[in-house]
Formats: sequence, C-alpha cells, structure tokens
Amino acid sequence: LTATSRTTVLLARILLEDLLGLSPAYFTGPPDPAELLRTADAAVVIGDPALRAFFDSRAGTSPPAERPDDNRLRVHDTATLWTEWTGLPMVFAVWAVRREYARRRPEAVAAAHRSLLRARDLGLGSLDAVSAEAARGTGFSAAQLGVYYRTLRYHLDSRGLQGVERFAALAAARGEVPSHVDIEAFDGGAVL
Repeated sequence: LTATSRTTVLLARILLEDLLGLSPAYFTGPPDPAELLRTADAAVVIGDPALRAFFDSRAGTSPPAERPDDNRLRVHDTATLWTEWTGLPMVFAVWAVRREYARRRPEAVAAAHRSLLRARDLGLGSLDAVSAEAARGTGFSAAQLGVYYRTLRYHLDSRGLQGVERFAALAAARGEVPSHVDIEAFDGGAVL
C-alpha cells in the first residue's frame, strides 16, 4: 500500500476484503509500483505513479524484470471497481467548510464557492490547453492527461453524496471514521 493516500488505501482494502472476500497481508511502501512489486503480489498507488502504470499497461510495456512471469502489469482503477460494485460514483476529494464558519460568514463562503465554480468551468472549457500545460515536464503527453482529466467528475450531486455516505458507512464499520457525519450542502450563501 502507498503511504500517500488514506482514502485510496481504505477503498482498496474494502474492495479486496468486502467485494472479493480476500484477506491479504498488507505492508506500506514507497509510492512506486515497481518497488512495491519487488516484494508484493500487488500494489496500491495513486497520482503520477498510478497514471504511469495505467498508461504503460495500455502500451504493453514490460513490468519490472523481477516479475518475468507476467508479460505486463494489470491495472485496476479503484473508482471504477467501486462504481461497478455499488452503482455509485467514488468521491475522493471535496471542498469543505466548517458549518459554524459558513453560518457566520455565508457571504465569504458564497464568494469562494462562486470562484471555485468559475475556475472549474474555465478549466473544463479549456481542457486541451490545461492538458498541454500540465504535461510539460511530467513525462505524460497532453493527450494522455486529456484522457485522464475527462474521466474525473467535477461536481458533487446527490449520487455523489450517496457514494460519500456509502463509503463513510463502510469506513465507520471498520472504525476508520466516526459512525455518523452530518453533511450539509452549501448553496449560494445558504447552508442547507
């Protein structure tokens, strides 16, 4: 398991244990699939290492020499597996504000919310340019990043909230989070 994401690690554990009924032995290592696969049968990674593994697996790139029995990596996207299993989107990140602050300063929260929505819309309207800029110096092509960016969801709707609630319930059953967290949506200056 990577040490760089508690959410993805927990999601992978839920999928392996609850969905597949497995009981793997876990250890934490560097966020490098090749390094993890020197001593493990599988690796959970996020970010650039995960994207590299994903694109390499599609290109037929060979795995590390220490794994000659495989002709290439088999890469599974945890969010896709989650959605196939639950029928709900997986939410990895949200912008959140403390309820007390939103009630005390609704105009400031509304202004920040509008700015974030404008930035999102501007970025989505220029996704090819964003992909080209983001690709500089990363080793990824603009086309690869464009594919990746187009798979992400950039809004939190009722289905997304259901996904958050389902994940939270499974995490709470494992003692990873409190058993109940009350989520309120902020909509244009009013805490709902």
